[in-house]
Amino acid sequence: MYSNNDIIDEIRGVIDALEDHQHGVPSWITQGIVSEHSEIEGADKDFYLLCAYAHVRTLVAKELNRFKVCPDSETDPQGVLPGFKRLQKRYLVKRDGEQLAVPVGQLTDEEIDEKIGELGKMSAGLSEHMNELRRYKASRWAA
Repeated sequence: MYSNNDIIDEIRGVIDALEDHQHGVPSWITQGIVSEHSEIEGADKDFYLLCAYAHVRTLVAKELNRFKVCPDSETDPQGVLPGFKRLQKRYLVKRDGEQLAVPVGQLTDEEIDEKIGELGKMSAGLSEHMNELRRYKASRWAA
């Protein structure tokens, strides 16, 4: 039986096959996957196509989130630009109302600044969290 993991493997195959200059466009990826499974017939065909598009689109979004700026431990080593430890090959950005996985070389300076800002906020939040845990640990037995 065909499973979610099979769909995810197909999606990853499409994303991994993107050329260095190509964007990961969710609607294109979804269309490509669904069109590979188009042998739906009968009166309920439109219903099943609608459900297929919605489900595949959800899984595509989940897979493209691999390119979202994330804490260090979650970085996929295969997604790192050669010669760097953390710089991703692609970053998730919003253009024309759609989330796209854009090659780092095609990001605008403004998009790079946004990613720098996201990382700065994340770093500050993680540092604050770490300090609060330390303070809690030190104070919980004090009284």
